[in-house]
Amino acid sequence: MAATASSSAAFTRLESLTVLLMLLLLVSLAWPVLAGQRARSERAVCSNNLRQVGQAFRIWASEHGDLNPWLLEYTGWLKHSKGGTRNHPLGQEAWLHFSWVSNELHTPAVLACPADASVRVATDFGAASGRGFLNRAFAGRAVSYVISAHSRYDDPQSLLSGDRNVRPSSLEGCSYNLVLPGWREGANPPSWTNALHGLSGNLLFSDGRVTEASGADLLSSVARSPNAFNTNVLHVFYPR
Repeated sequence: MAATASSSAAFTRLESLTVLLMLLLLVSLAWPVLAGQRARSERAVCSNNLRQVGQAFRIWASEHGDLNPWLLEYTGWLKHSKGGTRNHPLGQEAWLHFSWVSNELHTPAVLACPADASVRVATDFGAASGRGFLNRAFAGRAVSYVISAHSRYDDPQSLLSGDRNVRPSSLEGCSYNLVLPGWREGANPPSWTNALHGLSGNLLFSDGRVTEASGADLLSSVARSPNAFNTNVLHVFYPR
């Protein structure tokens, strides 16, 4: 009798297979929901990072004649220097301009989007091996965001920064440009790649506002963005 009870209580091979298939089905149904939640969470962190970046540049500019670092002549690396990054030998590198507002950012972790698999997060703004933002093992590898070199502190619609997966319209020497649609022959309008948040991204404006932008939003933002040199091209510094 005991053996019979034990046999009837055990799962048959068919029942075990059925349970396994049900579990796999539940996982397959839940996975898109979990993945969507993770993507929304990463995008929320990314948006908050850019808000902190915007605040840092606004604080810096307010203390330097309402000019962003790339519009003020470079006079040296010293923290007490009143100069900016204009005509700096590394002026084409986005990380350089972010380093200029390090006192206002406090941690380089805010320069890394959690959806950016290629980023390497630095722990401080020093140059020490293994952790320092200014160490060449980090620098451009520690940044997920671009800088619009024509952004204006005094105009709220001026494009300041955004996710690095914005595809530039043209490359001229070391200069990446976002060109207004139809303005320059042979130049494609700017667009998003699929590198971070799908075919979309976050944009930061000079007033500190962050928006989630589709491809159409990107085009309209570039078209509306006034710049410091009154041209139809926005010059952009990329992390690299």
